[in-house]
Amino acid sequence: MGKEQRDWGALIREQIASGESQARFCKERGISLASFQYHKSRGADEAKESNNFVPIVREESETRIELRYNGGVSLLFPLSVSGERLSELVRCLSSK
Repeated sequence: MGKEQRDWGALIREQIASGESQARFCKERGISLASFQYHKSRGADEAKESNNFVPIVREESETRIELRYNGGVSLLFPLSVSGERLSELVRCLSSK
């Protein structure tokens, strides 16, 4: 592949995704390490400006208390439920 024909952006992304060191990646592909590093550093500022990442909005999941009984019964309660209320429920279910 001629020097003019190289897509340095694609090569840089490929190297990052491969997990290989820059030296090994370049050696296996017959690419000058110095040229690779030059183009990578030159594109570093562009990469900062054109962020290709999609922001992730993390929804807070409410942790719950789960009570499991024989026979496949499972009850879920929010953490805000009082201990007194849970004790009362367990007593009622145990007496049945």
